[in-house]
Amino acid sequence: MRRNATLLNKDRGHAKKFLLLPQSSLVFLDFAKFPLALIVHDHELMWAHYADQYRGICIAYSFAKLLDSLGDDVSFVRMYYNEIVPIVRHSRQEPADVAKMVLSYKNYRWLYEREWRMFAPLGKAPYDDKSCVTRLYLGSRIASGKRNKIIRAMSSLDIETYDMKIEKYSIVFEPCS
Repeated sequence: MRRNATLLNKDRGHAKKFLLLPQSSLVFLDFAKFPLALIVHDHELMWAHYADQYRGICIAYSFAKLLDSLGDDVSFVRMYYNEIVPIVRHSRQEPADVAKMVLSYKNYRWLYEREWRMFAPLGKAPYDDKSCVTRLYLGSRIASGKRNKIIRAMSSLDIETYDMKIEKYSIVFEPCS
């Protein structure tokens, strides 16, 4: 069964569609309706996998502001999770678009991540609007020197910062003091 995936770019009114051959269909999401509500900051596995076993940070962004602040050559794609890898056949699509399609797949076991992936030219993808960052979460095992330096930096930018606490089997966040 054929299906389409969507790559969203700065012009939210237009989305490139990729031809994907595995089964099923994809739900198309409007960023205006789902501004980062799909991403969670209190997921234990995400902290373990991507924040160095709770020693890192999690940055919360206003997606609409971030998208407006990034260059036109930056785009986001909702990851697709499946047991079957995408099939690439002869296509008239640009090689970069085919590569993005392939890089937008993960094994279904990673579904809990609910990941969006950003594509940008090689190097940095700068944004100048500090209001894109809405808050910052510190892992429970972050080094105290790093913690204090981050808190001072975020305070000078008026960005809310929260400390992670582990209570029984739950993660909770408290404003930094």
